[in-house]
Amino acid sequence: AATNGGGQVWVAAGRYSAVSTSPVAALSTRVSLIGGFEGYAGGTGAQETAFDQRDPEANVTILDGEGISNHVVTSAPNAWVDGFTITDAYATGAGFLGWGGGLFNDDTMVVSNCRFVANRAQFGGGILNQGFLRVRSCRFVNNIANVAGTPSGGGMRDLSGGLVEDSVFVGNEASSQGGGL
Repeated sequence: AATNGGGQVWVAAGRYSAVSTSPVAALSTRVSLIGGFEGYAGGTGAQETAFDQRDPEANVTILDGEGISNHVVTSAPNAWVDGFTITDAYATGAGFLGWGGGLFNDDTMVVSNCRFVANRAQFGGGILNQGFLRVRSCRFVNNIANVAGTPSGGGMRDLSGGLVEDSVFVGNEASSQGGGL
């Protein structure tokens, strides 16, 4: 999709894990990363042929930082992420390496139908936004901002003008300001 100037990448149910401090998913310009597909079953080929056939509740798709990834997902211009559980980031280090455990955004993008669970960072345990980010129908659960300095934004830290719609913040905490947002 990235080499063609954009498109959709459908991701089958499963756990996709970090192998280093690098992101599990580094997005590309105008690419939509979409989870919740059944994918291949028994080698018989793709089960879905249309976007609306996916079921993210039944086909849980997890991007897992394994406690070592600084950011589970990093942004790109006009990217879209939909239908994932983004979990277990541990954003440490100087500057942006301590920001946005689950997602670090410094572009214009959309995140929808995602769950940000148990991510940690200095700023923005679940998400750190310093671009334009639209968040729709997401859940932020048990994310923490407490790594160093004056941590803030356990669930999400917005530095520049994001839009959050129909989303839920539960059990997030920060040792300084803004446990949820």
